[in-house]
Amino acid sequence: MFEMFAAWGQGCAACAHPIETSRPGLEGRLCLQCRQGLPVALERMARRPEFVDEAWTLGPYSGLLGGLVRPAKYGEREWLLAALGVELAERAARSPLGRVNAIACVPSTPLRRMSRGFDAVALLARALPGVLDAPIVPVLVRRDGARQAGRTHAERRANVHGVFQARRRVSGAWLLVDDVLTTGTTASACALALREAGAASIEVLVVAGG
Repeated sequence: MFEMFAAWGQGCAACAHPIETSRPGLEGRLCLQCRQGLPVALERMARRPEFVDEAWTLGPYSGLLGGLVRPAKYGEREWLLAALGVELAERAARSPLGRVNAIACVPSTPLRRMSRGFDAVALLARALPGVLDAPIVPVLVRRDGARQAGRTHAERRANVHGVFQARRRVSGAWLLVDDVLTTGTTASACALALREAGAASIEVLVVAGG
């Protein structure tokens, strides 16, 4: 009940318009118009990052989802990230995703986790093991580096060179989870680290892409 009252007080999480619903989860935080814009299934991305077999997204970054991810990620709205994660898991359960043996999250730096107070991608991925029957394995590590936001494709590629590494050898099919996929440089760097560690196949799953 507290969740519903909080939603009414804050307005729609996407557009701030008044909310007229008591639905559970993310739908209960959106107005009718934004709720109708929620995707019903995962989309296969036409452009795959390097070293990745398939890439999947809930929808385009330019629309509703991007408008939710940005405040969730940078506005310290943990509940919104968790709600988006539930949406991601529900769509993944009904998608043609391949069978995966393990799930890896694109890691944040310790400094960013400390400043935010949480790991954004870990929150997004939290509901996936229950529907994919695969554990989240914190195998990837990331050294401190400059943010990717606002950089050109060439700058992003250079910025992540050598940033990601795997802690140990791995095997089998992996699902790599991130919040967004735009140029694909971060996903490619993480996928390369997993490939070099022994991953046989890699699929990427993000909330918003393009």
